Order: sequence, then structure tokens, then C-alpha cells
Amino acid sequence: MEMQTWLIALIVVLSVLVALGLAFLLFKLYRRCTRYDYTPLKEDMALPEKLSQARQIQRNEVRENALLNFQYFIRSRNGKYAFSQHLPDMGSRMDKHWFMVRPQGRWTDQVVTQCSRSPTCPVPFTFSNQKTIRDLLLGLKHPYIWPILDIDLWEEHEMVIVVQDFNSSGSLKDYIYNVKPRHNWSEKYGMQSRGLALKQIKLFGLQILKAVIYLQDNGFPPHSHIQSGNVIVHKGACRLSGLENVFLGYTSRIYPSIKRLLKDQAEAIDTISFGHVLFEMGAGRELEEAFPARAQLNRCKYPELIQLLEFIFDVAGDYPTITNVADHQFFAEVRLKELQKQEPKYVHLTTAMKSLIKATKRGKALKHRSSEKTRHASRQTKNKSKSSSKKASQADVPNGTASSHPAMPSPAAAPVPPPPPSLAAAPPPPPAPAVGFAPSGSSSNTTRDIPRVEGRGALLSDIQKGITLRKASTNDRSNPRV
Repeated sequence: MEMQTWLIALIVVLSVLVALGLAFLLFKLYRRCTRYDYTPLKEDMALPEKLSQARQIQRNEVRENALLNFQYFIRSRNGKYAFSQHLPDMGSRMDKHWFMVRPQGRWTDQVVTQCSRSPTCPVPFTFSNQKTIRDLLLGLKHPYIWPILDIDLWEEHEMVIVVQDFNSSGSLKDYIYNVKPRHNWSEKYGMQSRGLALKQIKLFGLQILKAVIYLQDNGFPPHSHIQSGNVIVHKGACRLSGLENVFLGYTSRIYPSIKRLLKDQAEAIDTISFGHVLFEMGAGRELEEAFPARAQLNRCKYPELIQLLEFIFDVAGDYPTITNVADHQFFAEVRLKELQKQEPKYVHLTTAMKSLIKATKRGKALKHRSSEKTRHASRQTKNKSKSSSKKASQADVPNGTASSHPAMPSPAAAPVPPPPPSLAAAPPPPPAPAVGFAPSGSSSNTTRDIPRVEGRGALLSDIQKGITLRKASTNDRSNPRV
């Protein structure tokens, strides 16, 4: 009986030891695998994955630098905005960043975009140009235009800061693909959409056209940036944004292809760009080429829409204007209730605004000096005139005169040189009255050291003594003392 008990105890002990040994062995194997799991995965990573990881690291560094610049900008505005969030890359522009802020004393969120200055920007970053663009864009009042609250040309960092209200519904592109606006641009538009209903396409299309026509009526250059990402959907209506792009040299991704094919027909760029928006609303995907083929147009399931697209992308090259497209039969039954409630307000263009628009239309740099530079130039001109007059007055004084310190006598009375030929015929200045005492602030030795001479020498002596000269009378001029 005792032998069986010992045997059972021995078996239990051995089992425990074996279990502990296995557990220890498994633990060591786990430590060994987890200790070196990162290096083999990195070495075995495929080339596309390595490139993607490198691009992501580089993009994170760019975003960190952009965040630092924006925080510096916020601090320089003396608490005007409170920083809330650094938003993802909601657009395709690589040098553009989105931030969520909250203005002081308000509970509504605003989105601030920070973008590097375009190499083709025709507007110098000066205070006067910034004021001109701000007044021009803030003066636009239309129910189908998304307003700009503020714009800043940050000259120190060569950046453009634009402030607008944040719209939780997002853009027309977000509406087409049924995605949230805060997601990354490279992820949320990957899948094809079903497109929009024909009634919505008609309504949204005419609203966009009315906004572009309003800009044209105000003398604006072509928008050149009409795309679904620049159209905000707010309370069931489309509102055009990106109005600052044409003045600052920004263009859309498809713009170079369209302009290359249109050549000298710059007024048709907005028409072709609007055709791209119509195609995306109908087909549920972007039009990758500048002009669609017949097979691509057939992806739109509405024959009426296909007819309008054929009218816009005219094969013969006789492209319609934006007004011609708005008058098309496709939009005949559309009623715009927002225009009935709010009348558009036209902008009073100042001389600076007209110069800005004219330079943008011509595609040339704006030749306009800021008020600070003008004031600085006028100040320099005044200083130059003063210095020249001072030099001229000093040139009229004879040699040996101490102009800066008239009360200090010269070490020795130098002989008076003869007058130049040009002054030989002029009468000499009248002599000063004899003074038998030293002037205030000078010693008696000063009076005795300077010899008393008549004529021009008397004048020099009086200047050295600091005596105020009296104005010569008519009698003195007629009877000069020589």
C-alpha cells in the first residue's frame, strides 16, 4: 500500500517537472520568435511595400512640419483661433493641409487650408494685394457659392491660408461616393459609385452653372478649377468653392490635359470641366481623359444626359459657353428656390480689383506696389532732396567756415581766397556791427585771437563767433564797404 502511494507521488512529481520543462521550453521559443520578428519581416518585405512605407514616413514628416507652421500661424493671430485637429489629407494636392479650428467666442467649427505658394502665382505676396483679394472674395454673395471667411497671404513662409466654415456633409465627390469627408482622399474614392438620380443631376448641375455665370457677370476670369471636390453640398444645394485658385495659380489635376487640347479657347475650359462633373454624377466615376470616347459616354445610364455631354464635348470643336449649357433643354424643368429667396449681390470692383482680374486673365504677373513700398519710396525721395539741398547750401559757404560748430573758432585765421569769377561782379555782404565784448558761451580769449577784418573777412569772423547776422538793408547794398 505504501509502495503504491510512493509510486503515485513520484509519477505526479515527474509529471509536474515535465510540464514545467515544456512550459519553459515554449516560453524560450516564444521569446526567441518575438525578439527577432521585426527584422526578418522588414528584410522579406516586397519592393512595393517598402516604397509604400517610405512614402508614408515621408508624408508623416511633411505633415509634422505643416503642423508646426500652422501652430506658429495660430499663435501669431493673438488667440483669434483655437486649434482643434489636424485633419487627414482630404484632397489630392500634396502640399495642401487641412486643420480644424474654432474661432474665439463661437461654437461652430471652421476648416483652415494651408497650401504652399504656387510657382505660377501671378500675385506678389504683399499686404495691399492680400487686402484686394480678401475684399474681392468676401464681397461675393450668392446662394450657390460657398463663402470664404478669410484669406491670408503668409509672406514669411510663402503660404496661402484660407478660412471657411466646415461642412459635415462634405463635397459633391463625397456625396457621389457616399463617404465621409474626414477620411483620407486616397482611400475613400477607390470604389465605383452607382451615380446620382437624373433629377439630382439636373438640380446640382444648374446650381453649379448659375454660380459660374454669376462670377462671369462680375468680370471674373474663368474658374479653371471646376471639379466635384470643389463643390460643397449644403442643405440639399451645391455651392461652388475654390474661388481663390485662379488668382493664386492653382489648377486641377485634369486642367493641363484640357488646356493642351483646347489651345487658344481658354473660355471653354470651364465648359469642359463642367462636363467632367456631369459625367461623374451620371457614371459614378471620374472621367480620366480630357474628352470621352463614345464607349465612355455610354456608361451614363440616362439618354438625356448623354445628349447633353455630346453637346458639351463637341467633336467639331465648337464648344458651347456656360450660358449655352445653362439654356439647354436638359435644365428646362429645374426650379431654383434658393435664388428666389436670396438675390445675388454684385461686387463693386475697385481699381486694384480690376488690375488683379486683368492680370489674371492675361496670365501675367501683377505689377502693383504695396502701400508700404510706396511710402518708403516717397520717404527716400524726401531724404534725398533734403540731403541734396543741404549739400548745395554747404557748397555756397566759403572755405574755412565751421558749419557744424559755428561757436568754435578755427585754430588759425587762414587768408581769405579771392572770389570765383562767377561771384566777382556780385557785391560783398554787409559788415556786421562792431562788438566790443565776447558773445555768451565764449571766452574773452576767443575775441582777442580772431582778427578784426572788414568786408568778407568780417563775415567769416562773425560766423566763427556765433553772432547772428542781420538782414542787409537797401542802403547797405547800394553802398557796400570794401
